[in-house]
Amino acid sequence: MEQKSSSKQSVVVRFRRFSGKSFSAFRSMHRVINIGVLAGITLTTLATHEAEAQQRKTHHASKQDNDETELQEVTVTASKVATPLNQVARQVTVISQREILSAPIRSLQDLLVYSAGVDVQQRGGHGVQADISIRGGSFDQNAILLNGVNLSNAQTGHLSYDIPVNLSDIERIEIIHGASGIIYGSSAFSGGINIITKKEAHEKLYAQIVYGPHKTYMVEGRTSFASGKTSNSISISHKGSDGYVNNTDYKILNILAQSNINLDSLSKIQVQLGLNTKDYGANTFYASPRGPQQHDKTDNAMASVRGEFTSGNFHLTPIIYWNRTHDEYMWDRTKPELLHNFHKTDNYGTNLALAYTSSLGITSLGVELRQENIRSNRLGEESTSSSSLYNKSASRLNTSVSLEHSVILGKLSASAGLMANHNTQRSGKYEFLPSLSLTYRPDTHWSLSASYSQGVRIPTYIDLYYKSRNQDGNKELAAEHSRSLETSLKYRSRALALYATGFALWGSNIIDWAKTSATDAKYKSMNIGTLNTYGVEAGLKVKLGQLLPVLGEYTSLQVDYTHMKQIHDSDGLISMYALRYLRDKLTAKLDFNPWEKLHTSCSLRYQKRMGEYESGQDATTKAILYSPYPAYLTLDARVDYKLTKQIELSLMLNNITDTKYFDFAALHQPGFQTHFGLTYRLGR
Repeated sequence: MEQKSSSKQSVVVRFRRFSGKSFSAFRSMHRVINIGVLAGITLTTLATHEAEAQQRKTHHASKQDNDETELQEVTVTASKVATPLNQVARQVTVISQREILSAPIRSLQDLLVYSAGVDVQQRGGHGVQADISIRGGSFDQNAILLNGVNLSNAQTGHLSYDIPVNLSDIERIEIIHGASGIIYGSSAFSGGINIITKKEAHEKLYAQIVYGPHKTYMVEGRTSFASGKTSNSISISHKGSDGYVNNTDYKILNILAQSNINLDSLSKIQVQLGLNTKDYGANTFYASPRGPQQHDKTDNAMASVRGEFTSGNFHLTPIIYWNRTHDEYMWDRTKPELLHNFHKTDNYGTNLALAYTSSLGITSLGVELRQENIRSNRLGEESTSSSSLYNKSASRLNTSVSLEHSVILGKLSASAGLMANHNTQRSGKYEFLPSLSLTYRPDTHWSLSASYSQGVRIPTYIDLYYKSRNQDGNKELAAEHSRSLETSLKYRSRALALYATGFALWGSNIIDWAKTSATDAKYKSMNIGTLNTYGVEAGLKVKLGQLLPVLGEYTSLQVDYTHMKQIHDSDGLISMYALRYLRDKLTAKLDFNPWEKLHTSCSLRYQKRMGEYESGQDATTKAILYSPYPAYLTLDARVDYKLTKQIELSLMLNNITDTKYFDFAALHQPGFQTHFGLTYRLGR
């Protein structure tokens, strides 16, 4: 994964010519500029159609060329305003399309496992369920976006990645590290992930079949076509398995339809509709080692419309969106009367971003309104609804306004902003979240940057209201707050890229499910006080094929490492989530592409998690016993061979070392597995 820094969020397109049109003020700076802007509080793409036309002219058919063009011509920033590619100050990981195609994966969650800065705690592989966090945060503390549309789930972060996107849709993934309230909104307490899908209709047809052990299968298809000024695509996938152990069976359906309408050279509209459904056995998922017969069924539908309009030095980006989640959970699928939960969550809103370019830089104004409603038989206050199923409900409105300015002064670039955030659940209290970033670039290879930002997170509805035989929610929870500081040194040349980043995140009023004693019957939702995280991220990528052409042009080696330490006066507190962080994560990937028809990759991962898990129960006292998490190492590989220009065979080998490991207490992950794939492409 390419590591980049960014001074603030959005997709940036490198402009090599301005032709006297919008953003022409930067011509006087005599620099190659990457223009981009964040829509509202969330990450979106700002690219004029002049830039897109330039990209289309240089488009190459092969996935390798696409990857090189992508990483050189398009990058992300971490600010509402555009910042030059070599001037951005926030640490951002970019996972390219080629990396996605070459990884031994079958889901978005599987892919994120290979990012050293991301903690993926899988309960079920292949995208069934995973808790994903960044820089020691929890799964509730990061934002998830699809083309800049915020899909974070107000019910619980457990469901945030139940999103309707297929691997064949993805152009790249952008991961911003650290508190990013002014960029992604209040859900970006410790970072955010934005998934960017393909916009052009270059591939007319894509079809893939994958089969593996335990009757595991995946069937995926995608088609795209252009009509006049509109490019359209639709993708469908279905996957399932009998499960690698009892009650880990699943069925998952994904559908995503998109239309990109170019009104003229300076205006465009994007429409996207999606559906994700899951039905799976949840053996010990949420109460390990108890609850071997748990079951979950979810449906997630989303729709959004985004526009981009440029006039003179002004650029306007409006977004409207809606997504609904149905969640049906059973403690025991054989005895649904014991505990049967029904939840229906609606998240909808609008973003509006206005950017103005002048000789003084770029000034942007952002406004977001986001409504979060839930109806349930367990979450919320008693409802007057006549529904016998949904007799509880809750709602809240989040409003934010932000102002930011970015400027380039010779070798120095700077950005400063402030966001005011208000949530109706907070009794009228306003939160003010500042952000500041600086980057110094002495030459074309080196850059030194620093940034500071703040974040705030409102408790989820599960945090506030959920009560069961094992858990007890708390309606009096305070909002979490974070302050994030980082500094980074980066180097980039034709064949080598490296980075080293140091960071600190100071958290207050941190929310966790915890016990004060091993004899407590329930975990209770509470503010556990301060939790400070300090760490380093470092990595390098060597394009071996550039140094030794005999190895193949796209042969490369990438190594990334993250080390963290958390400080919290736990005072005997038994944590369910917050104190179970990854102290060490090392990832290494070798891509070997000796000739055009053959590509191989090998991925190694080492992890050491802090904290303890429930390992049993004392026979005499009945107290729960706890054990530390063991370290583990896994090795995966993939081989792709092109039979013809359209047909490709794949062999995916996961956990080659047959390592016995788990991310959650006693919930062991699959051992060595082999999957075979057949792919057909038309029109590349």
